[in-house]
Amino acid sequence: MAHAFRLGDLLQSLSQVIQVPRPCVVCEQRAWRYGVCELCLLELAQQRQTGQRCPHCCVLLPSHGGCRDCAVRPLQVEQVFVAWDYQGDAEVLIQAYKGRQQQWLASVMAEALYQQIVAGWPSRPAVVQVVAIPASATALRQRGFNPAAEIAKRVAKQLQQPYAIGQLCSVGGQPSTGQKQRSRQQRLTGQAPAWHCAPLPVGSTVLVVDDVLTTGSTLQHAATLCRQAGAQHVYAAVVARTPWRDYF
Repeated sequence: MAHAFRLGDLLQSLSQVIQVPRPCVVCEQRAWRYGVCELCLLELAQQRQTGQRCPHCCVLLPSHGGCRDCAVRPLQVEQVFVAWDYQGDAEVLIQAYKGRQQQWLASVMAEALYQQIVAGWPSRPAVVQVVAIPASATALRQRGFNPAAEIAKRVAKQLQQPYAIGQLCSVGGQPSTGQKQRSRQQRLTGQAPAWHCAPLPVGSTVLVVDDVLTTGSTLQHAATLCRQAGAQHVYAAVVARTPWRDYF
């Protein structure tokens, strides 16, 4: 029938016009915007403004001394943009996003990350290649999506920059233990995941997007592959940075 339509198409169109409230992931009060209430979004924004941070890797620094990570092994990226610290409300959001497959939270995280990129990188080039950290085959089967990729494609859209699906991809040989279950030393000294980076424009600038940054081993590996594929400048953007208390 020429005028037939699917019910799903109608419901999707209505959802764009009618806001449907759902409980806030953090405080369980009513939230209209992406499942996070305005008060919790404000508290997350205030959290990002506290304390002194390493100008390179953006970790929240201890009260005395500099960045111990950069002193031992600085990240081979020009700069890291971070939305939040991986604690409190931000930790709750990321666990809900990755652990309970609440995929709509990618929009909240992408918006917060976009704001930090715009504020911290005003002189970015006209073209930035946005790429995502790949997910292992096991993680993809468990979640049904790549958390970093969902955030990356939204950030790219807001920045009005190209995003290539699978620019960085897994080719097998993943460590038997996931990053969350590995100690700091294991992350620093363990075998790098088997990834492939498709050719990039020679001399290009790349923005690598991930959800959580702890030791930087994952970003280090990604940056190396991007440069080998043709990139000249590599920046990184992560939703949450693990604070010092989880390091030692």
